[in-house]
Amino acid sequence: STFLTLFGDSALVMTKLLLLILSSLLRSLIAEEVADALASCTEDEECSLELLQRGGIKKSLVSSDNGVVADPSCSAAPECAKLKLSGNCCPNDAGISLGCCPGGATAVPSPAVASVPKDSKRLCQNNPACQELNLEGMCCPNPAGASLGCCDSEIEKQDMLGAGPAPELAPPAAAPGPLMTFYLYRVDNDQRYKLNGVNMANLLGDVWYLHNEVVFNCPRKFNISRLTRFKVTARATRELAGQGKNFDNFVAFDKAKCTVPGCSQLHWDPLGYVLGCTKNDPGRVALPGEAAWYSLPGTCPSKFYFQKTAACMQNEPGGQCKGSKVTGERDCTYTIQEAGEIPLDDLSGIKNYNDVCESTGVREYDELTDKGTGTSFWNGKADPKKGKQRVKFITDLFAKRFPQFPASLEDPVCDA
Repeated sequence: STFLTLFGDSALVMTKLLLLILSSLLRSLIAEEVADALASCTEDEECSLELLQRGGIKKSLVSSDNGVVADPSCSAAPECAKLKLSGNCCPNDAGISLGCCPGGATAVPSPAVASVPKDSKRLCQNNPACQELNLEGMCCPNPAGASLGCCDSEIEKQDMLGAGPAPELAPPAAAPGPLMTFYLYRVDNDQRYKLNGVNMANLLGDVWYLHNEVVFNCPRKFNISRLTRFKVTARATRELAGQGKNFDNFVAFDKAKCTVPGCSQLHWDPLGYVLGCTKNDPGRVALPGEAAWYSLPGTCPSKFYFQKTAACMQNEPGGQCKGSKVTGERDCTYTIQEAGEIPLDDLSGIKNYNDVCESTGVREYDELTDKGTGTSFWNGKADPKKGKQRVKFITDLFAKRFPQFPASLEDPVCDA
């Protein structure tokens, strides 16, 4: 106060200047201290984060070609000035340039992950769904402490959403259910892969699906090109037979994973890896019988195909029997054998339909006119007589081309 009294306004100016110089020196020392400390903890992500939050790392000042140091103030950067920012922006006092600076934002170093064990579930690469997305670094949780939706832990939480309580069951039966042999079908494109946890349908179910979802598209939905038949032998476990049923409720599979809530708790744990079924809406397509969909649990049904491990497949063996005999044990409820396939082109008579439909104008089916262009196979979606003819044509074609198999097998009753 004595100093200010003696020298007046000029003393005030000198004091402010001195304070600015001291403040600048202090910021520089902090930045250098942080930079030195950061180098010593690059193997520790928490250490790195703490130091970055305390003061950042020192950055070189931006210099022009003539050697003059650029003005770091926000007012000197037009885009920063528009935002009415004050102080320094390019870089700021922590040595970081903001996004409004002429040269763009400074990339802040990511915390190192070298200290995280290679087999840690924190790493994206050890969570298959994250790996499938080509994510790197830490995901589960990430450095901000949030677990991404692709983390195994988050997927498990989602799997249980909406799952009700486990059912109250009657005691198991004295013996497994009766042996059943029947045909199931799948529609596929030209890709081929091993079936391990799938949904299938009886022939009426796939005709229903083709008419409702596939043949009115050009090209066909998912580029579907063939109808494949499978000979299935199945029987209920003692647990399921004790409920007076041969089938459990249908469950949806996507990429070999059961995707309905609580698959293990509501299905596999109480009943074993049994087949499920559900009936389709009969009102939209005229069919000579009951359309139904089926679910066949494979190994490790709690995971997508790219997540399945040897340990998971051992702990969750699925229902497909290892040998030819179906015992009805919890891990042996069905066998499956491919029994021929028919190209969909052979039904409509239009060769290479997916490739030529756009250029030629042919159509297997048009929902507005209820008929095709260049073919009549799918005409009359709601016509019972034509629906019966379609199913007979397909059945006869399989019998003709694959005489080593029974011409037909009776569909089981879906009693779920």
